[in-house]
Amino acid sequence: MLLKAKNSKFVNLTVMFCISIVLVFFTIKCISVVMTSTFSFDGGMNVQVAQNLVSDLAYATSYSGIIEFNRIIQTGSPIILPVALIFKVFGESFENGLIVNAIYIILLVFFMVYYLKYCINLNNYLILLAILLFCGTPQIYFYGFGLFGEIPALSYFILALILLHKYEKKSNSKFLFWAGILIGLSCLSKTVLLISIPAFIFVFFFDYIFKRRFSVKIYIQQYVLLPLGFLVPISIFEFYRLISLGFEVYCRWWSDQFTAVLLQAGLKRGYSDTNGFFNKFVSHLDSLSSYVIVNKNIILFVLLLLLLLFICILIYCIYIHWRKKKIVNGDTYPFSNDLMVLIIVTLSYFGWWLLITPTQKVYYRRIINGYILLELCIVVLIYSLDMFIKKILDRSKVGTNKLYGFSTIIISLILLTTSVVNIIKTNNYKISFIDGQKKTSIFEASEFIYTLPSESEFFGYGWWQAPNVAFASGRSFWDIVDSKKKDNIGIQNENYLIIENMNENDDYIEILSKYDNKLVFSNKDILIYKIIYRHLFLYPEFKEIERSQVNNNKIDFTMPNSNIFVRNVYINDKNNSAKFAQRSSGYLLKYNNEKKLKIVTWFPSLSLYYSKQIELKIYANKVLVKTYEIDHDGFQEFYIPLNNIVGDTIEVSILCNTEIISKQDYRELSFLIKEMELLK
Repeated sequence: MLLKAKNSKFVNLTVMFCISIVLVFFTIKCISVVMTSTFSFDGGMNVQVAQNLVSDLAYATSYSGIIEFNRIIQTGSPIILPVALIFKVFGESFENGLIVNAIYIILLVFFMVYYLKYCINLNNYLILLAILLFCGTPQIYFYGFGLFGEIPALSYFILALILLHKYEKKSNSKFLFWAGILIGLSCLSKTVLLISIPAFIFVFFFDYIFKRRFSVKIYIQQYVLLPLGFLVPISIFEFYRLISLGFEVYCRWWSDQFTAVLLQAGLKRGYSDTNGFFNKFVSHLDSLSSYVIVNKNIILFVLLLLLLLFICILIYCIYIHWRKKKIVNGDTYPFSNDLMVLIIVTLSYFGWWLLITPTQKVYYRRIINGYILLELCIVVLIYSLDMFIKKILDRSKVGTNKLYGFSTIIISLILLTTSVVNIIKTNNYKISFIDGQKKTSIFEASEFIYTLPSESEFFGYGWWQAPNVAFASGRSFWDIVDSKKKDNIGIQNENYLIIENMNENDDYIEILSKYDNKLVFSNKDILIYKIIYRHLFLYPEFKEIERSQVNNNKIDFTMPNSNIFVRNVYINDKNNSAKFAQRSSGYLLKYNNEKKLKIVTWFPSLSLYYSKQIELKIYANKVLVKTYEIDHDGFQEFYIPLNNIVGDTIEVSILCNTEIISKQDYRELSFLIKEMELLK
């Protein structure tokens, strides 16, 4: 039978040949991705660290200036350091950066094959099925490359499982130490692999309680090598970070990082989420189904089967322990420690993603490693089911066994066909050595940038914008939102705004409205604007239809407002005592010959501001009428005289010279506006 460990020689050779063909195809596909792709957006940021390591030995990004150990770095040192080494030897290019990801993903497949064949002892047919399932994983060639850290982290994890199996088989504690090092490298690659630590703690007790191979003392002496190995790469990198940042900055960095990790993981509230345990589970399951193009009921069924397998193994072990026996041959299926870790980590991934992760953060990227582990578990489940049914049928009539043999052939063909169809459905079978559209667009934009004067300065909108163009052009970019240049009013000399991925983000239109600008380059993916002149009033103009509709001479920002016209005020915030305004804000009021303008504001502690000399300028119809120096925080009330106002509307502009420093809110927050009213 095809699912039996011992197949006929012909079938075995045929399946081995198929495995070889698939592995060769997979390797060629990986090479084609390296030759034709670019980094992801996150990868474009991450690669700056490799560049700065080569040039200045600084573990830092260079977008909007040098920032050491920038918390936006999404990929760890086990990927970035090899990229830096390759850049140093062979030069900087997309191909040289992506080759590291290619090595990791190819190693992952070979580690998976080795683990299934020599640790779980699956036959070649099931190994072929596992490879085909992996090759059909949706977006595997996107998230497997691009300088993402998920696949490298998974590679280290699978290799750690292999060493854990070798430890149990040979009782050589050095394998535990090296497994610990690999888990440390896995967590350095991607922090989410910390999810595996509870599984390793579990198998320590599982091994001791149910197998009793050694005394308590020896168990502790051996298993302590696992956390010691884990701490080796972690400690080395953390010591490097401590030396680079200094103790005070290092502590502050970890405080911010710890908060961010809790928020991202859903262990601390902060991101929008789905209310209700069941509603959240169904919503996230629907998202997963759409990502992997598999019916959600099938996913749920497989997860329940895996949970049932884990429970059955545990119940059997408890039963044996109750009978005062120990597990015989505990290093083999299904009682091996490594298999228990595999099952627990897989279930943990899905438990976290389906039940804990905030809905706002339910990205496929966060579950892809869990999904790959589930694919491994699928072949384990098939093997388990086959063993269970075969054991029952061994006592039955020969005819029943023949029927079972025939049915396994049919089921095997269905499974193989389904996996191949999935590869076709995801387009993972396509191989091309022609540059993709994205890479072509980036090179076209880079060639244009080469033609610009050497003194030119380049900007993106937000940290996620245009890092790949910066890499290809060899120029450093600045964030136009955070740059000090946004304070410079008037003519701008050779300043350019690069917009990448504009179809997904239209916010750049608001930035452009603050400048006189000219589109100087465009293709399918990238726009480049020359910034010519910066306006004084940094908000979009009020439209004529708004001027005709305004009918209020007062705005109370402590009350719900409708049909009011303001600019750069966060009127939708839930704070009902006042609303935050940006440094440049506009207010449109109905004017009926009033003589005074009343403005009520509230300033947070002055120590929170970038500038300690705070200045507020009030404009009426874009004419300066009053300047105030803010010398204390809290409540502020201003009465501004109005003269020579023409028309039946008045446009009030408030310009503040500074903003609040905030680690939690990345918006531009200048002061709180409570009330504005025209007085007779």
